[in-house]
Amino acid sequence: MVQELSGLATVILPVQKHEQNTYTQGESGTPNTTIIMANQIKPIPAPKIDHKNLATLPPLSYGAGALRTCYGDLTGTDVPQVVKRALSLGVHAFDTSPYYDNSEEILGDALEKCSKEYPRESYFIATKCGRIKEEIFDYSAEGVRKSVERSLQRLKTDYIDILFLHDVEFVEEKEVLEAARELFRFKDSGKVLHVGISGLPLGKLEDLAKKIKEDNKRPLDVIMSYSHFTIHNSTLAAFAERLKASGLVSTVLTASPLSMGLLRKDDPPYWHPASDELKKAVKRSSDAVEREFSGEKLADVALRFSFSHWSGTCVVGMSSIRDVEDAVKNWWLAKEKMEEDKEKVALVKKELGEHLDTIWEQPPAGWKRQFPSKE
Repeated sequence: MVQELSGLATVILPVQKHEQNTYTQGESGTPNTTIIMANQIKPIPAPKIDHKNLATLPPLSYGAGALRTCYGDLTGTDVPQVVKRALSLGVHAFDTSPYYDNSEEILGDALEKCSKEYPRESYFIATKCGRIKEEIFDYSAEGVRKSVERSLQRLKTDYIDILFLHDVEFVEEKEVLEAARELFRFKDSGKVLHVGISGLPLGKLEDLAKKIKEDNKRPLDVIMSYSHFTIHNSTLAAFAERLKASGLVSTVLTASPLSMGLLRKDDPPYWHPASDELKKAVKRSSDAVEREFSGEKLADVALRFSFSHWSGTCVVGMSSIRDVEDAVKNWWLAKEKMEEDKEKVALVKKELGEHLDTIWEQPPAGWKRQFPSKE
């Protein structure tokens, strides 16, 4: 059991056998069930990869933050096989961070073991810098340089496709601007192809994007937020449209369609920042969906909602082959069940009531920052 896909019902889609790394979709964009073989999973269609063009990112990105113990025990997990399965199903992008314990090293080792079949040019890697531990951040130019060079070694690559400043809302604006200048230097050097910022509060992300553009005379390439395009909160759509129209960014990514394990039948992780009131509302929503729709799972409905309504890339946490396959199955089901799911989505939103489109405070009340050792 892991973070994002916990609680997903097992869904066996009749699908087409995978061949190589690509799949060409029919003109309608829907699965052609007449040529599908039972008990196989059809790979997600994705554009031919152009590392200089983020428009060629696949619809699903592998959230490698799941490759750490706070989401579950990885003992016995053959991570290279999980990663290989993801690649075989069209999940050709990976998102990680030095903050995610040893996720970068685990991912780098796994990708290296898959390199004969899936060389470096066949996938995107996104990582982050700036956040070290829960309360420890280092946005200094030197800290960014050390972090990037370390990430390159851990990921066993000579370039990073996307480099984010991690959780920008936790540090002072001047620190973000200093770190962003260093990101652009890495971009100019070719070691990083695209630069961006990540975080939760959309207003803060927009404000920083404006100031970074003013300071560097050029915009960021990408912004990523999480828990903001879900069945509970879908405010990222209008945000993305506004920022793209204003020239502040060309690409916006959404992450955590199950809101870090909140949108499921089981209780969320103990550390989840949602209020008790929101957690209770989600529990009511889950019970209502199962009661009214013959055992349907909130996690499945929520995942399909995000997949069917978001027009870009969605980062989903995965740490097992089942997680990967469930995500891909639900991506296909989202297209087929969009009309059928309307009643279920409406019921969930009704049960959420006043909590719809709300989000928790970040940084949380009482949070105190620490600074890295000078050693």
